[in-house]
Amino acid sequence: MSTLFKVAGVAKNSKGQTRVRYSTLALQDTINRQVAANNTDIQYVELPKAMKREDIPAYLLGLKEFSGNKDYVAALNKFVKAPAMKMPAKPKAVEVDAKIAELAVA
Repeated sequence: MSTLFKVAGVAKNSKGQTRVRYSTLALQDTINRQVAANNTDIQYVELPKAMKREDIPAYLLGLKEFSGNKDYVAALNKFVKAPAMKMPAKPKAVEVDAKIAELAVA
């Protein structure tokens, strides 16, 4: 099951790169996190409905506040082409418990 996001937008990081961002948090909480991370040029909107990661760029490109800025458009187009990052799988608890038991016997 894929995560559904409520807020999306773009922000410029400390390296000057404009990146697409999305969050399950409230709009103001998301903006506060970007400010705390020293990001600038922060532009976020609440999505009309919860959306999947892959649906966000098309929606944002349809909004004039995003489509009118060449940096935003470039970041959104790059985001469309980038594969989704996957977190490594967590080890199963059984494997960890077995290793602990093995070490306890030794």
